Amino acid sequence: TVGSAHSFKGHYEDDSGMVVCTRPDGDKIFITYKAAGQSGKVGLGSSTYVGGTGKFAGIQGSGEFTRYTLQPIKKGAISASLNIAKSHWKIVEPKK
Repeated sequence: TVGSAHSFKGHYEDDSGMVVCTRPDGDKIFITYKAAGQSGKVGLGSSTYVGGTGKFAGIQGSGEFTRYTLQPIKKGAISASLNIAKSHWKIVEPKK
């Protein structure tokens, strides 16, 4: 995951980034996300499937997630979180 967010007084509205999911066989799924919330509390976000490789080539879809912070954010530190997601996707075959 690569992303960034600007937090002001513990609130963030612009968390966004990209996730690469790599399957054991090496196939990949590429997802972008956006989220908002308050540090140390539950945040909400949405995701968009933007592509894939191998059997996931042509993937399209979207989803929503809830983010739970597992440790408080401290100045100069990275926080850990758990995301519970619900996604809807399909593989769209290229037209011949």
